[in-house]
Amino acid sequence: MKFKMLFMAAAALLTVSCGKTDKAAETGDSVKDTIVAEAPVDSNQVDTTTAEAAPETPAKAEVAPETPAKAEAETKNNELDGEVDKIISQINKHITTIKDLKDNGIPSGSATAFRAIENLPDYDKKLKKIKSKLSPEQKARINAAEKKLQKLIDSWE
Repeated sequence: MKFKMLFMAAAALLTVSCGKTDKAAETGDSVKDTIVAEAPVDSNQVDTTTAEAAPETPAKAEVAPETPAKAEAETKNNELDGEVDKIISQINKHITTIKDLKDNGIPSGSATAFRAIENLPDYDKKLKKIKSKLSPEQKARINAAEKKLQKLIDSWE
């Protein structure tokens, strides 16, 4: 559409600049009128495509200011993040130990495996204490680490 308008404008300017006849000048005026009349249509088309491409965002006025309770809950979650990190590091110690035992060919039922696993830190007690206070994201992190550990245990002989 824009190419067509550009071509028509160039043709009109060429005929007007050559100074042919009054009819050529009238044609140039009609082309200009056509271009002016079509310009709002093109801008509307651009506006609709950008409106379709951009997701609707809520107005900034709708965002509620932080309440003291919300700020306090975030502070508690930040404090629990440290505990969650400790639990995940303990789960990772379990994973590392079991990988080492598995890679060295030690069967899961051997005395060596039992001693190695017995010496690992017990994260389950801490987890039970704080599990009700955890946010969904923190629970998801712990569950992902436990699933990884369980998958490794299941694959171990």
